[in-house]
Amino acid sequence: MEQQVENTLEMEDPFRPRYILEGVKVEGNSKTSGSLIISMLLLKPGEVVDQLKVEESRIRLLATGYFRDVEMSLEKGSQRGRVRLVVKVEERNTILVDDIFFGWSNTNPFWGGLGVSDINFLGRGLVLSGAFVASGNQQAGRLGVYWPSIMNSRYGAGFNGLFTHGREKALADRVSGCEGPSCSPACSQLGTSDITLPYWRAGGEGFF
Repeated sequence: MEQQVENTLEMEDPFRPRYILEGVKVEGNSKTSGSLIISMLLLKPGEVVDQLKVEESRIRLLATGYFRDVEMSLEKGSQRGRVRLVVKVEERNTILVDDIFFGWSNTNPFWGGLGVSDINFLGRGLVLSGAFVASGNQQAGRLGVYWPSIMNSRYGAGFNGLFTHGREKALADRVSGCEGPSCSPACSQLGTSDITLPYWRAGGEGFF
């Protein structure tokens, strides 16, 4: 016996009233820019309100990680047949601890560090990240910024700056100039392990 399966997709009702979107009002945003929120919506002023696009826009905002909750509703516009979309958001903390570093070695008894990022820096949707690692002889850091959607497009770009500072053992058998009778006893007794050279290194990388 064949089982009849009903089509649960809702057909568009030609007699359902159509509303034109007159504008968008954002509420509850203390950090995130209202223009950034509006740019993420799939509906634009002047278009017919589509309930499916409204729900997809709500999910799109939640997927950014900037908000705990997003509610959308319609209110009357300036004239009949026109409405305003009200976007009410509840923001969340966007500063995250990404990494915790620690360890030990023969040359560095202990080293450790921390990596932190803000995925909504200045409320503009920028990702600012930084990390720092330090030990008794060496320090290193990274600072990066990433724009995941340039001008609300599918293209992104970013930059990372890197630096290191420390002291390394010199790869020499003796100190330069420490030869002959003019060399002091203290200098002549120095071994390779007693000689360290300070250094700085810095660089960066861009990516798209």
